[in-house]
Amino acid sequence: MLAIRPPRSRHVVRLDQPWFQGEMHHLCQLDTTPTPQLLRKLTTGDQLAVSSHGSDVAVVQIIDNAKERVRHTAFKSSLEFHRGRSGVEHGTRILEVGTSHVLVWGRTSQQSPGVWWLSPGQEQYLYPVEKIIGRVGQGNAVMNIGLSSMYPGQHCLLTPDGLWPVDRQALVSPYASGGLAVLESFGGTPHAYQLHGGLITSLQCLVDLRYEHLGIVRWRGQLVLVKASDLGSRLTQISPITKGDKPIDLPVRGRIEQVWSSPQGNSIALLVAPRGPSSSYRRLYLDSGRLIYQGAFTLEQEDLTWSAGGRSFAALIRESGSGGRVFEKIVTPTDNQDLPLGVHLKEVLVDEDGTIAGAILTDGQHDFPEVWRSQRTTVPLAWNLHFDGDGAIVWNTVHGDRILKWVDRTGPAVRAA
Repeated sequence: MLAIRPPRSRHVVRLDQPWFQGEMHHLCQLDTTPTPQLLRKLTTGDQLAVSSHGSDVAVVQIIDNAKERVRHTAFKSSLEFHRGRSGVEHGTRILEVGTSHVLVWGRTSQQSPGVWWLSPGQEQYLYPVEKIIGRVGQGNAVMNIGLSSMYPGQHCLLTPDGLWPVDRQALVSPYASGGLAVLESFGGTPHAYQLHGGLITSLQCLVDLRYEHLGIVRWRGQLVLVKASDLGSRLTQISPITKGDKPIDLPVRGRIEQVWSSPQGNSIALLVAPRGPSSSYRRLYLDSGRLIYQGAFTLEQEDLTWSAGGRSFAALIRESGSGGRVFEKIVTPTDNQDLPLGVHLKEVLVDEDGTIAGAILTDGQHDFPEVWRSQRTTVPLAWNLHFDGDGAIVWNTVHGDRILKWVDRTGPAVRAA
């Protein structure tokens, strides 16, 4: 485990070089130089995390063999959590990092396992959650899922308004604004509804035994039910229909296997098997008819990333070659990038016209940040790749015993020159 403290050197270093124009922010100093293996263990275990804008760091710090606490770069929390035992129970997990708060799951001597809000001078227990079992959604439209004694036998979504229980087989689509659309069964009958701002809106959902329900997505300002079968699929509007408007009800040739909705709900992406599930041939669409890529490939739900405004996306596809080798490629509506063998994609950043603006690649030992196809410094850990409000490309790294934030304002025009 790591301990963090204020950085020794100047917090912001401005750089003006032909290959890099921007800033390097020293966020905090570590008590040791961690190995890449330790860093990956901490980040995948939610014990080292940064805020969405990359300026704040939180880490779980060990006190002794039985206890640990959470440290934020802006404050120290005195609350002591029980350390997890490997293979038996989970340790403390950081769920969210803000400028002056941390949302944490953990076990203490005062309360049953649950979620805590930590901020300067405040340690608030929010609700009991026995354990965190996963996440749903993408980008800034993500919600944690847990199990709680308050709702036995159900999954609980950690929404901004508190726990929301759903059936274990429910299909859930979170919103960037904190709401969500849900399709779940009550008494064997599927029921669709929207939860937003603590208010529930029921949606029309007619049972059609010819189809499998894949989920609800937001598209063109409406909520659309995605239905799939080997003989064909459909996109059917289930939100209220405004008088005079034509409802969305579109057929799709083949079986829809995956569907993605942009965080703002203005676009969707579809992965379709037009020749049936026994064939490896797939087609990837933007919205209902723009073909982006086709061939014998696979694409997982977590391997598609939307642009900030939701008008484009980048998808990591995998194609099999001779000798059982798997080739990976980043594909967008207007761009593509082949990855070298042995190198994998951790994160990708795409702009609104589909250009690959940045990527973080890894060989399993080190990470390689790239901006506009130009590689930056090789580091043990790089993550949190995003655009800031001014269009600069931002990411975090661990470099030696420091956690840094990089702000790259070089831009494609300077790189091309």
